[in-house]
Amino acid sequence: MADLPRVFGHLVQSELSKAPCTNTHEDLHTAIDTLSGLTRACESVLSDIIERGDNPNLCQTTKAKRSDPHFLFRAHKRIGGGQPVFTPEINLEFDQRFRCTTSTDDLAQRLAVHLNKFNLERQLEEKIVTHFVSMSPQLEWAFHATGQRWQEKDPDEEVGLAIFYFKILQQDPNIAIFRVEDILDFLIAERKDYIITEELAEWARNCDEYISFGEIPTVGFVNWITWENLSSPSSILPSCFLDIYTLGNYRKWIKQDRNQQNLDPDTIRSRVFEFTKLLCGTQENLFYPLRELVLKPGLQFWGYTWNAEQIFGGEYGGSLYT
Repeated sequence: MADLPRVFGHLVQSELSKAPCTNTHEDLHTAIDTLSGLTRACESVLSDIIERGDNPNLCQTTKAKRSDPHFLFRAHKRIGGGQPVFTPEINLEFDQRFRCTTSTDDLAQRLAVHLNKFNLERQLEEKIVTHFVSMSPQLEWAFHATGQRWQEKDPDEEVGLAIFYFKILQQDPNIAIFRVEDILDFLIAERKDYIITEELAEWARNCDEYISFGEIPTVGFVNWITWENLSSPSSILPSCFLDIYTLGNYRKWIKQDRNQQNLDPDTIRSRVFEFTKLLCGTQENLFYPLRELVLKPGLQFWGYTWNAEQIFGGEYGGSLYT
């Protein structure tokens, strides 16, 4: 709220700069009318902000309650080569001006459309544009989502997994990344959870979805791996990984000891090693934290009959990074 005078001051300066530098009565009346209209608009915005009293502090309100993840992952589809770009269809900055002129209800409604984007596109058979780019700290969920995107891609599209180092993204003041669960909790506290349906909210919580408002810059970008490389014959992914549409049903399937990969410990250790190297790319210093995320759901999740302690012994146990 303390920055509002500066925001409105910039607006006044911007409007006055457009006025012609003459001294006629007509020009004077034009400038007065412009400032009068701007004053009424500012009064309306201030009145709205005072009435709802929440959105200017939305960023602080939705700050993550748990420890932040080290990495965020995105299942991404694109056309063309080179390093991928992660930009929403509507690319706006989440700056002071936007926060002061956009209500919490409006922001939540935009998020609801984004969370329901794929369903809406299937129903309406048209492209849905939003302000957000989705990510998740759950590597296994991102793997599965990448595979599903690959199955649905057009011939000219490429699908892959993007990896971001969240700690670095957080250091950039121009990047606005929110944990969806924190926004949902905020809406519940404000009794506005009706804006986002229970089904969409549950989906976002299950994958622990994060959203970037606007483009994700190259800072913090770790690696891009195409699905073809992720699913190579020496990959840790079981052959049935894409046969089941949801990760929840896949977990139930694999717990029934179906499609187990009966490999010896050395082969499993080698596959985990090579797969983690693939994720790291050129940033070898990230090997151990990424390997921990690969092993986090358990080797049984990947269809192996062994557990991590049996394969890696004293090398595995507890957190591998701080």
